[in-house]
Order: sequence, then structure tokens, then C-alpha cells
Amino acid sequence: MSAPAALEQLDLQQRARRGRIVAAALELMLEREHDDIQMKDVTAAAGVALGTVYRYFSSKEHLFAEALLSWSQRFPNGADVSIEGPSVERLKTAYHRAARAFERHPPVYGHLLAIQATNDPAAFAVYVRFAGSQGEAFRSFLPRVPSPRREQIIDVMSAVLDANLRDWSRGRRPIGRVYQALDVAADLLLA
Repeated sequence: MSAPAALEQLDLQQRARRGRIVAAALELMLEREHDDIQMKDVTAAAGVALGTVYRYFSSKEHLFAEALLSWSQRFPNGADVSIEGPSVERLKTAYHRAARAFERHPPVYGHLLAIQATNDPAAFAVYVRFAGSQGEAFRSFLPRVPSPRREQIIDVMSAVLDANLRDWSRGRRPIGRVYQALDVAADLLLA
């Protein structure tokens, strides 16, 4: 099988079709676990043939990585939102918003884990874009913290978020404890 065409190589009609496929995958991702979705579910929702999906995406993980990236772009970053107060409160706000996004759509975190574990280079490349975009959004909440400390704080907070969401997604931790862990970490790093 040949590699899918790059987005910039697609004409307007192909881009629209690809966009419909990503939108269909996104809607399914918000409602159902990764293992409970088959590519035929996406094709039915998008109104396309299975072969059409594989013209644009190398694997299920590649498609859902694009859906994850699309989902993440719905949320404002610190520059888009007027948040006053000390850096520690801004940091808590940023990470509470991230946790709340997963709380509203619990299956999304399972998709994230599946994408992180993939061997598909195309899916991994999209995941790297997602992670970079998220890091940039989190950094935007700390404009008064100088580099490289800002990036180090974001690395630690993201690890705390990930570890706690992983336990929450497996039923080992209530969501309230996720928020508490984020607050404790933010206080330790900035208070």
C-alpha cells in the first residue's frame, strides 16, 4: 500500500472529503472507545468507501490522531483567554481545562493512549503535532515565567496530568483527585 497523499497535494474536493472523514472519526471518538470503533463505522458515518479512507490515512491510528488534533484545536489557549492573577492560578486554570475536556469526553483519553502506542509513523507524526500544540497552549498560560523554567514546569504538569488521567480512565482514581493532584503540583512548582 502506498503512503497517503499529503494534505497540500490534495485538491479542494479531496480536502473536503478528507475533512468529512476526520469529522466523522471525531464524532465517533467523542462517544466510543478506540477498540469499539471499526473503520467501517467511520466510512458509514462519513459516507465514503473504505478504500477512500485509506487514500488519506495509513491506519486507524493515523485517522484518529488527526481527529484528536482537530478536537484539541477547539480549545482556547492562554493568549485567547483573559485570565488575571498569579502564574500558579493561570497554570491551574490551563490544566483544569485540559482535565475537564477529557472528563466531558472520557473515550478521547483511550484514543490518545492508542495513538501514543502506535507504530505507524504517520500517526506518530500527527501525535507530535498534537503534543507540540498542547505544549504551546500550556506555555501561553505562563507568559511571565522565563524559559527554560516555563518549559520544565509544563513538562512536569503534563506528566502529572497524564499519570492521573491514566488512573482515572482505568477507574482507579475519581476525577476530583485528578484536579487535586494538578493543584498540588502547581503549588509545588510555583507557589
